[in-house]
Amino acid sequence: MRYYKLAMDMTRENDVVLHCKNCSEIGLNTFATGEYYSEISNIVFYYDEKEGNVWTDYLANDKGWFIISERFKFLLQKMNSDIQFIDVSICDIEGVDTEKSIILQI
Repeated sequence: MRYYKLAMDMTRENDVVLHCKNCSEIGLNTFATGEYYSEISNIVFYYDEKEGNVWTDYLANDKGWFIISERFKFLLQKMNSDIQFIDVSICDIEGVDTEKSIILQI
């Protein structure tokens, strides 16, 4: 079995930081328990380009959830099939859709 450690580079200053727009009905620890998430919902995050504009493969967010890029998802799918990927929408502060990312549930 292989183990990997993933860490954010806290010295960078311009990384995108996501804020959940419609997560009030989703518990803070929902994606920390490792249990299958069966709710069908459109989870939306937004970001303010003034806070940061550099997209990373592991995105910081106000919920502390494991949100990753499509590129990172592709790499993880090659390594392990027991991961649940939950799509989230990302828009800018004006509400314009910009990116599609994934919440990772292990």
